[in-house]
Amino acid sequence: MTLKRPLLLRTAIVGGLAAALCLPAVASIPTDGGLDFRVLRGDSPLGEHRLSFTERDGQLEVLVTIDLEVTVGPFTFFRYSHENREIWRDGQLVSLVAETNDDGDDYFVRAQQTPEGMRIETKDGKEVVPTSLLTTSYWNYDMVEAERLLDTQKGQVREVSTELVGPSDVWVDGEVIEARHYRMSGDLDLDIWYDANNEWVKTAFEINGEQIEYFRGGIPEDLERVSFFAGQEEERENSLLNNQNDR
Repeated sequence: MTLKRPLLLRTAIVGGLAAALCLPAVASIPTDGGLDFRVLRGDSPLGEHRLSFTERDGQLEVLVTIDLEVTVGPFTFFRYSHENREIWRDGQLVSLVAETNDDGDDYFVRAQQTPEGMRIETKDGKEVVPTSLLTTSYWNYDMVEAERLLDTQKGQVREVSTELVGPSDVWVDGEVIEARHYRMSGDLDLDIWYDANNEWVKTAFEINGEQIEYFRGGIPEDLERVSFFAGQEEERENSLLNNQNDR
């Protein structure tokens, strides 16, 4: 997904972590069939990002819904909505249908697997890309190994590189759990976390001075304690203090 100014997003558990680091890269579908994220802009609610998963006849259907809005009193300054339906079989994307309204600008993507490759149709035309591409829906843990991703808003191929930062505590649905923290760079710049079951549990990114943070299962009451950005600020302050003490 992509957010326009003033919020431009560039198209953006539990014990046993040591053992989980050795697991093969496979996506794990939540047992309740869904992922529900609340999105914050700083400490203010920005909206929701939801996914639902349905397995039938050897296929996996993934429905993604994103609704974001910036308001001040009765005035709406920014609105973003995105819906897409993905069909997967044997770990490969079979088809994708997506619709996006980015603050008044409309986009669509139609993707279909063919013998020649993945045929993509967007407002800018048609092209064929490799069928092995994963999407920028972020639920699929395999994406941490990917060098190219299919942008579900504009249908473009994004070049990325992802590194493992390490284990990290994150807030998920009322409790703090241990997850793997990855950092993606390139055409997409963001931090993303997956739990020991390879489920997507958190995302954070900073763009144009705005801090955007995803919390799975609600918004924590003790936001300052569990926010990724608050932790970064504390680390910076401690680093400055240590540097001053070393002088």
